[in-house]
Amino acid sequence: MDLPRGVQSGLKHVLDVLDGVEGIGLTRFNNKDVVRHPLVQKVVDAYDKFEKAEKNKRDSSATKSEKN
Repeated sequence: MDLPRGVQSGLKHVLDVLDGVEGIGLTRFNNKDVVRHPLVQKVVDAYDKFEKAEKNKRDSSATKSEKN
């Protein structure tokens, strides 16, 4: 994702607003659905891996704080 932390995506806003509106359909893609140059896919995968690791660190840190 290219947005700074705390900034909501305009796409997310549209999805929330239009959810359930008759006649509007949504198709959600994930990284396996998008065909890219192999190097671009490696970059996307590296960001996904990094973000998951950061989330795990935050979750682990929060758990330690709760125990203290």
